[in-house]
Amino acid sequence: MMTNHSMDFFMQLHLTERCNLKCKHCYQTGRKVDELTFPEVADLVKETAETLKEWKKLYDIEYSPSFNVTGGEPFLRNDIFDILAEIGHRGFDIYLLTNGILINKKKAEALFNLGVKGVQVSIEGPENIHDSIRGKDSFSGSMEGINNLLDAGLRVTLNTTLSSVNAGHFMDIIGISSRLGVRRIGFSRLVP
Repeated sequence: MMTNHSMDFFMQLHLTERCNLKCKHCYQTGRKVDELTFPEVADLVKETAETLKEWKKLYDIEYSPSFNVTGGEPFLRNDIFDILAEIGHRGFDIYLLTNGILINKKKAEALFNLGVKGVQVSIEGPENIHDSIRGKDSFSGSMEGINNLLDAGLRVTLNTTLSSVNAGHFMDIIGISSRLGVRRIGFSRLVP
């Protein structure tokens, strides 16, 4: 048997292919595909929790388990808060990846009350660059969502998919983060 130590374990769960934007660089197909039902998602979460318990017994390993919940846009799921509650109920930390546009004050407070550990919001650069990549008025919608998340007390990370379109605006992204009071920035590779 191994000695007892803690390991990070995270699962990224793409709940839907649906999205409210049509980003130029998106690798999601946007086609209509069957989505897991809530009972199917709940079974997946339960089986994952049970597997980690078995691994702990077999290998004497402590886990810090978490789910990164994303889509498409996860807030297009009507059952998103039920799904998040189930994930939390099973002992997983919860992180969300979103474009932020659909997050109003009520939803942000609900996320905080569910114990969500962090929300990553995609920002591609200053408003004109962001909107040229993600669509007209998407920047202002994302900014409103980010402010709602921050006001609710949630930890927000801005994430940028770097490309030749926005790489020259790297420092602008840092400035946006600073003005908002966001303390973390992430960068993703372009997936053609």
